[in-house]
Amino acid sequence: MYGTSQKLEIKTHNKKNLHKSFHKLQSFLDTTLFYIMKIKITSALLLILFVYFTACRPDDSKTETIEPTSEWNYINTDWQNEGYMDCGEKIQSPININTNTTVKANIETILFQYNTISMSNKNTGHTVLVTLNPNSTSRIMIRGITFKLIQFHFHRKSEHTINGTFYPMELHLVHQDTVTQNITVLGFLIREGTENPFIKRIFDYIPAIRNEHTTVPISINISDIIPSNTNYYTYTGSLTTPPCTQGIQWIIFKETMEASTQQINTLQKLFPHGNARPLQLLNNRIILEKL
Repeated sequence: MYGTSQKLEIKTHNKKNLHKSFHKLQSFLDTTLFYIMKIKITSALLLILFVYFTACRPDDSKTETIEPTSEWNYINTDWQNEGYMDCGEKIQSPININTNTTVKANIETILFQYNTISMSNKNTGHTVLVTLNPNSTSRIMIRGITFKLIQFHFHRKSEHTINGTFYPMELHLVHQDTVTQNITVLGFLIREGTENPFIKRIFDYIPAIRNEHTTVPISINISDIIPSNTNYYTYTGSLTTPPCTQGIQWIIFKETMEASTQQINTLQKLFPHGNARPLQLLNNRIILEKL
């Protein structure tokens, strides 16, 4: 999932916040110790408190982080070494979905409320990013929670795999809860087959120059690509590009889409090194499978 060009208001935590939290705690303790002394608690107890909270002080040499560089790429995907520290954490995406170990369940059905949209394309140098008009009301509902469609983009090859099998492309629809800022991404695996009219309407207007925007002169409706079978796999992961923010709900549809060889090659020519992050470890996470 592409997450840097789109300015999503994501609440992230970094290690600098640890220092701020500690200083607030330290101020509270200083005040507490003052009142403890006023009621003449023994000096031995004060010494114990002092030793304990000194030991809990963050080690600056360990919590200092590298400032993220302004650029990243798919040739070297050790992005945590470039300062994007979340990329080295344990709840990362993409993953392989092993259908033998998924937890089968009768989980919630997605309610699609997509309508005709206007949009603009951008060749970011990392993907073809399609941004919706801010006034768009296209959205989904899951468990009664509304997630607004913000943008969508393509990867070549697929980022997720099913039982170790890659697909030629993958489409990500990025949605956000406008209240909590939580993100849900719908993933569509794309196999080689006949020309896809939806993809054609996008790829006909890809800017040739990196970071150039092109307004698409036609409207589209995301409902055109909703699979007839909406069963899916779901798990908690991350953005698949820096800053690799965690806590993203992923929904990968079982039913695949088609794209022609020419459409697949179009993306390949734009990104000859590919634009898919390598698979990440599952780290004991549970993958639910909707029946």
